[in-house]
Amino acid sequence: MANSIFFDLNIIIDVLDKNRPRFENSKAALQKAIEDEFEIAMSSDMLSNFYYICQKKFNCQNMTNAFVFLKENFVILEFSQDVIQSAIKRYEELCTEGKEGDFEDLLQISCAIAGGCALFVSEDKNLKGLELGIKVLSCDEFLGDV
Repeated sequence: MANSIFFDLNIIIDVLDKNRPRFENSKAALQKAIEDEFEIAMSSDMLSNFYYICQKKFNCQNMTNAFVFLKENFVILEFSQDVIQSAIKRYEELCTEGKEGDFEDLLQISCAIAGGCALFVSEDKNLKGLELGIKVLSCDEFLGDV
C-alpha cells in the first residue's frame, strides 16, 4: 500500500457533515486523494467512534449512507497486537520525553503505519512536530495550500 493515505476521523466527519467549518477543505482533500488514485484507509474502530459522535446529529438513513460510503471507499484496517504494542511504546516514549501524547491518535498512527500508509492526514495540531514514523499533514498541507 505504498500509495496509501490514512484519513483521521476528524477529516471524515468534516466530509460527511456539511455544517462543519472545515467541510470544504476536508472534502477537497478527499477528492484529491481519489483523483491522485491513493488507496484511502481508516481503522475499523473509527466506525464505532463515528457512530458515537454523529448518532444524534444524523438520522438513521444518513448514518447508514455514511457507513456504506466508508465501507465502499476506504480500506478498513484492523488493530493487531503489534499495532497496540506500537502505540503503547510511542505513548511511553512521549511521556518519558515530557511530551503529551493522545493514545487514540497513536493507535490510529500505528494502524496506518502497519497498514503501509505513506501519509496520515489530520487536523489535530497536537501531532505536529512529533516523531511518529509517518508523514502527518493537515488538509491544507496535503492540498499544497501551505
